[in-house]
Amino acid sequence: MKDWLASLSADHIFLAVEEGPLTQWISWQLNGLVDELVVCDPKENFWISRSAKKTDRIDAVKLARLLRMGELRTVWHPEQKNDRALFAATAAHYITMRREQVRLKHQIKSRFRRWGVMDVSGETVYSMQGRAGYLEQLTDGCIRTQIEALFTLLDHTIDAQSDAKEQMFRLGRGYEEIAEFQKIPGVGPILAHLFSGIVQTPHRFDRVQQLWRWGGLGITDRSSNGRALGYQKLDPNGRSEIKDISYRAWKAGARQAKTTNEVKRFYETSLTNSSSQTNARLNTQRKILKVLWTIWRKQVCYNPDLF
Repeated sequence: MKDWLASLSADHIFLAVEEGPLTQWISWQLNGLVDELVVCDPKENFWISRSAKKTDRIDAVKLARLLRMGELRTVWHPEQKNDRALFAATAAHYITMRREQVRLKHQIKSRFRRWGVMDVSGETVYSMQGRAGYLEQLTDGCIRTQIEALFTLLDHTIDAQSDAKEQMFRLGRGYEEIAEFQKIPGVGPILAHLFSGIVQTPHRFDRVQQLWRWGGLGITDRSSNGRALGYQKLDPNGRSEIKDISYRAWKAGARQAKTTNEVKRFYETSLTNSSSQTNARLNTQRKILKVLWTIWRKQVCYNPDLF
């Protein structure tokens, strides 16, 4: 691709690439060779993917046409490999290991129940001492070996998550916004590091509404001839990791029974003014993201009176 771009005789070169596993690396290699490089969301290009006539050449022509009309939805990537990109990769790895633990735990309990060991509720079944008693209840050696293999995988993911946490904390040193994030009730060290790592820079969003939609808290708005097409709901195309961060922060900050804070007061006010607990919770989650984004973008200290 470098040779091909160098052979072009055009005075200005604009390159559009659909998002994929190789996109970040490709963009780093080619960014300085073109006037503008656009990484676009392929889910928005249904005109291309659902066409009856689809070849590489036809797809390229259609992609270029969308680029010329300004109809491509861009996907943000850092311009080059840097410390922030490595920090983001570590945060993503931490989340991947956490999700893998959940998947393996569900699989272990399901496998036990399938073979007659029903009482596997709680966390005892995952501990080193507790799992031995459950394995003894299995009468078939091959099934016991299979579940022991699942336990081995679970132990590896736990160790990998612990290593990713230490690495994430080490790479996060020196990022001043992380300390400010932790001043917000409900935002602990892990959530603060994850938000900073995944977002990488607050300047990728011009408006907070863009952060909300990217973070899975945007609302769908579909209508025809003035009539709504179905009920409003959350946009499923957002990043679930950001929505999860805001949810965990809301749960830790607003659900405290014995103490009060600005997050809890905002939630209770929203609960009074809104029609449901769900709307109040979502409003509080959006508010938490807005505060995180604002103090980071403006490089100011957190002020609880302005929450």
